[in-house]
Amino acid sequence: MNKAKQFFYRILPGICIACGCRSHRTIDLCRACEQDLPWLINACPRCGLPLQATDEPCLQCASRALPFEQTIAAFSYAFPVDCLIQQFKNRQDLASGRVLARLLGQHIMRVNPGFLSDNDRHQGQTLLVPAPLHPKKQRRRGFNQSRQVASILAEIFKIKLDDKHLIRTRFTADQKLLSVAARKKNVTHAFTMRRAFNGERIILVDDVVTTGATVVEMANCLLRGGANSVAVAALARTPPARFSENATSTDDLPL
Repeated sequence: MNKAKQFFYRILPGICIACGCRSHRTIDLCRACEQDLPWLINACPRCGLPLQATDEPCLQCASRALPFEQTIAAFSYAFPVDCLIQQFKNRQDLASGRVLARLLGQHIMRVNPGFLSDNDRHQGQTLLVPAPLHPKKQRRRGFNQSRQVASILAEIFKIKLDDKHLIRTRFTADQKLLSVAARKKNVTHAFTMRRAFNGERIILVDDVVTTGATVVEMANCLLRGGANSVAVAALARTPPARFSENATSTDDLPL
């Protein structure tokens, strides 16, 4: 944080986005509330679902091919992170988005410092690509929440942000209203490339990974469009209990 921002926070202390108290920090989150957040400490390195303490992929990921090589999410999609993300997306609470994005950056540095390595940065071979919204939805919302997160990660890691290549061309139903199987069908062929990549490594940035259907579709599109590899960074990963009640067969199981 630059000196101007540090001075600003000394004059007007941050207000915690969770409890409303002064944070007494250069971030709008007090230490007590930060500690109480549902941090996702042990997770499958491929799909990001919670695991016991292990660095190995979950049983599902060990037996299947995915178009992305890694997923890092800072939080389980549970209270109060779920409420903060909804406020960010649906009420334009950009303060909550900024805090969560900074915490995601800190989480990446803590759990996998090589996720965005110095070598990648200096060679310019890694790009941050936010999950695109359909123009109709972006006009309705007023902004793209994934781009807001990606821009803060770009500032933290000094990585170039690219929001021009991957676009969403098909307006789809809201994923949260659908079963797991319907989610997969809903996003099929929903994305395309405006122009090709040239072998770059892509960090695909999304707000929440739920069943993984959307990130799979986007990652496949990026690979077809010339990306060398794809990894996923997200604010939160939905635990299986939040969507398993919609599964009607083994085909409905999430990533």
